[in-house]
Amino acid sequence: GQMAMALVLVTGAGLMARTLTNLRRVDMGFDPHHLLVFRLNATQSGHPEAELPAFYERVREAVAAIPGVRSVGFSDQSHVGAGFGAGYGIEIAGRAGEPLSSSGLTASDTFLATMGIPLLQGRWFNTSDTPSSGRVIIVNQAFAEKMFPGETPVGKTCTIGGLEHAIVGVCGNARLYDFRMEVQPIVYFSYRQRPSPEAWFEARTALPPTALGTAVSKAVAQLDATIAVAGLTTQRELADRLVAQERMFASLGGGLALLSLGLSCVGIHGLMAYLVRRRTGEIGLRLALGARPIDVSRGVLQEAALLAGTGALLGGLAAVGATRVLRGYLYGVAPQDPLTLTTAAVLLGIAAIVAAWLPARRAARVDPLLALRCE
Repeated sequence: GQMAMALVLVTGAGLMARTLTNLRRVDMGFDPHHLLVFRLNATQSGHPEAELPAFYERVREAVAAIPGVRSVGFSDQSHVGAGFGAGYGIEIAGRAGEPLSSSGLTASDTFLATMGIPLLQGRWFNTSDTPSSGRVIIVNQAFAEKMFPGETPVGKTCTIGGLEHAIVGVCGNARLYDFRMEVQPIVYFSYRQRPSPEAWFEARTALPPTALGTAVSKAVAQLDATIAVAGLTTQRELADRLVAQERMFASLGGGLALLSLGLSCVGIHGLMAYLVRRRTGEIGLRLALGARPIDVSRGVLQEAALLAGTGALLGGLAAVGATRVLRGYLYGVAPQDPLTLTTAAVLLGIAAIVAAWLPARRAARVDPLLALRCE
């Protein structure tokens, strides 16, 4: 029973560990390392909305001038880890009646390049994209393939929120909001044409990002001491927060699995030691009649392996049903994953053999004369 329960817990812990590993390996579409993240809300300090793009651009230049900072961009929300699902209805000429939608993000000229999202066609935003000029957008590859299959979207127009926007660029796909979600169509608006009260800054650094936190706060304070730098963290930390639940389950499951495995080892060790002690006379007689010590120890190990095998069989059947409870928490691995079940069973067998090794060794060292004299 202990071995069966241990197998169920070890299997569950293995599934959660593989889920956590799979999540950490998800390709976000950009490099989350060496990215310092912070947010500002200039409207809380009295800056009118019309002046926000210019003020945030000055902040961008001040932060970019800090030694160790390679590039800086900003948007109305973080790309991954601290955003919200803003959706937009899309209207395209000749596609009437077909419901089209896309997620959206408002970004500065340098945001996509700072994030490391590649430009595939067209151009980035630039200083010519002003409120008085025609509205422009950059779309990701998923948007281009869905809205304009087999066509080049650059130069085409679409209506968003009742306003016509020209597509000036196509960029690579990147995860938005939560990297567990599949890649979705994304529209990037120019921050100059669509200012937002709050701006999330992303600074690509050559040094550890957190080492520049104080310098960033000073740079912002020199422009406006009344604005507080909020949410100073790294993009990697924001991404890690999304898997906090999976990490907790993996840690908790791993701890319980180790405890159960330890109790099983103690149980097998105690049982084998008890059996060896009860069979001392028999073992001595076998040795006196010519049995080799290795034959005696092999017999003890085989009994331990039989116990472990029976426990693994029962535990495997229980694990197949129990792990279905984890289905909603798994990513990239099935509840009845054969590799995880097999690995857990092998680990259980190794633990049982190790636990029975000392009793088996003790049995092999029984003195036949002493054992027979005691009999």
